[in-house]
Amino acid sequence: MDAFTVEVARIDVRRFRDALVADQRVREHLVGGSVTESGTLVLVADIADIDLTQRFVTALGGTWDAASIHYGDREFVG
Repeated sequence: MDAFTVEVARIDVRRFRDALVADQRVREHLVGGSVTESGTLVLVADIADIDLTQRFVTALGGTWDAASIHYGDREFVG
């Protein structure tokens, strides 16, 4: 296992986009991210970047919930 996904409720597309634009390091390290129609942010990152991802989620105003993390291989995490 070398990657994880995390789901964060109540994050809209604009807030996610603006935060990515403002944080070059996060842009360079995140593997991927998307916001669902219901407003759930789904991020994919390498395990090595878990602290960076947690800081990003917190800066967005999201709640870091260990129960919403799923570990797996980078190619198949989910």
